[in-house]
Amino acid sequence: MSQKNDHKTSRTVKQKSNTSKAAKNRQSIVVNDVYSFPEHIACDPASNSKIVIPLIYQGKLFGVLDIDSPSLNRFSTDDKNCLEELVDTLMNYSDMSSLKNYYKV
Repeated sequence: MSQKNDHKTSRTVKQKSNTSKAAKNRQSIVVNDVYSFPEHIACDPASNSKIVIPLIYQGKLFGVLDIDSPSLNRFSTDDKNCLEELVDTLMNYSDMSSLKNYYKV
């Protein structure tokens, strides 16, 4: 396997990616077919669909939960709602004090 990274990784492309859009807009994104999205960055060539859930605590973005699937149309509205509820619970009931200085919360 080649050491060369053939994926799109420029800063401009990353800022337009599904993950970046979810983070920037602070809204979850379900992508039924990642290859129909021109700016898709293929971290795993077997990935065909994905869901991205922003991790937000006290109005600040800490990161995203980014799940890929080899199946097209893998993630439903129910999956999105359930994962958003899980992330909300984790973010609001976890001890975030150790991260406050790192993230300046």
